[in-house]
Amino acid sequence: MKHSLFTDSNGKFSLKIKPDDKFFVAICKRKDNPHSFSCLGVIHNNIPLVLAGFGKYKKKNATRCEMAFWQAEGVMYDESILLNTSGAYLQDVSYKAFEIDYESYKRHMAEMATFSSEQVKRNVTSKYLSAFQPVEENEDEIIFQHRFLRDLSSPDTKEGFKPDYCEISQRNTCRHTAVDITRRATLLDNLGKGVSRFFFRRLPLSMRLNEGLVETDHFFLLPPPPNAFTNMHPKTLAIAKRLYSRLDEMIQIGEKNPITGDKFEAIKQLYNETTQEYACDYPKLIDHIEDWLTDKRELIGTHRNAHWFQTTTASTKMFNEILNEYNKPRSG
Repeated sequence: MKHSLFTDSNGKFSLKIKPDDKFFVAICKRKDNPHSFSCLGVIHNNIPLVLAGFGKYKKKNATRCEMAFWQAEGVMYDESILLNTSGAYLQDVSYKAFEIDYESYKRHMAEMATFSSEQVKRNVTSKYLSAFQPVEENEDEIIFQHRFLRDLSSPDTKEGFKPDYCEISQRNTCRHTAVDITRRATLLDNLGKGVSRFFFRRLPLSMRLNEGLVETDHFFLLPPPPNAFTNMHPKTLAIAKRLYSRLDEMIQIGEKNPITGDKFEAIKQLYNETTQEYACDYPKLIDHIEDWLTDKRELIGTHRNAHWFQTTTASTKMFNEILNEYNKPRSG
């Protein structure tokens, strides 16, 4: 079973997910043209599913001349990428994805609903944005339903209309808006390596969006950044930042190599343990890293590309530096 999508008694598309399923937001760029957009989704039964997609387009009356020298009218529309929705089609895209939690998803949908309503009120468009929204939840499942983004409210929603989202120019393209939407969903200051504001540049990774299903050999999902966690020991925080930076570096090259995926998931697991289980216990974290490195020595020491001469991998160097800096030299 790929997903738990069903049609309810009112004929609306609905989806059942588990409360512990992971949510994500991704910035995407189409491979067949320069358009960039932001999408949000959930990993259900180990399958990434797209629940929302938003992109900025020029209005039909906007000319290329206006866009080149001044600015033209823009409009935010749904992307045709959602599960079994009308007009959804196959798209090959480059992307970079970030993990968010359920509360962040709801907060972001509330913000986009406020924007969507204002966009209609100001006669920018007559169409409301839409997305899968939670309509019922209990300890065992959450039911999402595909709905228009209007009449939602959230006490955390402070910003309404975003004028930049309805303008388009060389300095305010679809990429600029996609970056901003994704950044706001993650609460990151920036989206890290491989994300340029130039619309013609591809993003680090590749996937295919097939009617709401993400198709790829490995879906690389960056965990929440170190600053998302509070009350972490300062030295533990320093290690978490290095692990996160390494994860961000790894996805820039060799995505199709299985070793890249294996290394990424192994270091990501260690990162999650660092920020959660060992957040306040720095001495035990160092002991855990030593044990972890002994267990993962072969994987971490394997190069993703063949070399004529034996060299130390970047990941191995990082761990050796971590242990040496904190006066725990690697044994053997």
